[in-house]
This record gives sequence, C-alpha cells and structure tokens, in this order.
Amino acid sequence: GNQTTGYVRPLFDLDANPIDAVEMVELPSGQALLERLSEQELFTVRNLQRVSVGYEMTRRSATFVTVEPHWFVLYDHRWQKVTFEQEEENLDELE
Repeated sequence: GNQTTGYVRPLFDLDANPIDAVEMVELPSGQALLERLSEQELFTVRNLQRVSVGYEMTRRSATFVTVEPHWFVLYDHRWQKVTFEQEEENLDELE
C-alpha cells in the first residue's frame, strides 16, 4: 500500500578538518566546460537545461570517504557528469 517497508541510507559524518585538506582540486572554467560540451558530436545547446558543480563521493573504506568536485549538466532531462580526461571521453558522451 502506501506504507514504507524499508529505508536505507548511509550515515556518514563528514569531518570539518579533513585529513588531506591541503590537496586542492581546481575545476576547469565555465568557458572550458562549454568548449568541452560543444566537442560532443550530438550536443545541442537547446537541450542543455542546467549546469552545476556537484560532488562525487568515493568510499575508500568502511569508515573513510572522499568527495571531489565535478561539473554536472542537466541535458535532455538527465543529469550527467562532464569529464575532461581523454580516457573517459567515450564513457561520458552526451546522447
């Protein structure tokens, strides 16, 4: 019916003083993002609905996670991470 039968979510507590806080991650500029998107074969600007910075969390162990910023786009009603590395180019092409 309308009752919740189960609810699972991680219970992470993010530390205010991260272990490797000296490591800085710099995102490419917004202009570089637009250039990267326009390189995609099937990309059209009218299908681009929103651009935002988001964070990808990676679980390193049961008690240790890291977060890394990335550009994300809402393109044709679907959120997608935009990568700039050549190796990942085929994985993240916009459809």
